[in-house]
Amino acid sequence: MIRPNQLWPLALTLLIAGCGSGAKTTTTGKPADPIAPATIKPGEEATLFPMAVGNQWVYDASGVSSTRTGGQQQNQTEVTFKMTKVTDVPGGQEAEFDVMANGNLTNKQKWLLNKEGLYQTATGKKLDPMTPMQPIVKFPIQEGATLEPWTGTGPFGDETTAKMSSTAKSMGPRLVDTEMGQVSAFMFQSTSKIEMKKTKGGTELTLWLKPGVGIVRLEQTLVFPDINQTMTLRLKSFTPHKP
Repeated sequence: MIRPNQLWPLALTLLIAGCGSGAKTTTTGKPADPIAPATIKPGEEATLFPMAVGNQWVYDASGVSSTRTGGQQQNQTEVTFKMTKVTDVPGGQEAEFDVMANGNLTNKQKWLLNKEGLYQTATGKKLDPMTPMQPIVKFPIQEGATLEPWTGTGPFGDETTAKMSSTAKSMGPRLVDTEMGQVSAFMFQSTSKIEMKKTKGGTELTLWLKPGVGIVRLEQTLVFPDINQTMTLRLKSFTPHKP
């Protein structure tokens, strides 16, 4: 059985979702200065997901879960990502961060960043590994570029491991709404299939990354025989580590 509180976050799969376009509007209704598209120089891709112990991201999280029996539940909460450990690895860094809802630990994540890209290497409270590690973003970032299909295993739901496969694509810089206002961020989308002993399903997710900040918005849809779920995270604040 898949339970809603188990679903964030799965190794990344991406669905195109509504992102803003056009001029920003002030409270007077007059257009503000246009927002320049996000840019990133080759060799500076590490700024897409700043890695330092103490970095903290706070999100407004909203979602809807629908069960096979017809029940529906709407959820509104605050979700915090807090980076707890950063380790130097050959060619890059690997970071661990806690995922908390209303102050309660709900998940843990481990991501790796090197000159080739950004990867998810483990997930779950016990940090069970993704085998092999799953690519999230590949460098250099090129609009329209498609990542090579990924196939592997990882933790999900009540199962120790699940078989997974995914395809992903880089959509380039896009305007997107957050709780901090409208920003330009790099958008990535993918689709995953998940196979467990008793059921099969899949997820679609859109991820927006802003250089110097990290994830500013995330939208995920999950479809399984017993439950459908959608979830949106909108960044409220980013507090970088202070040396």
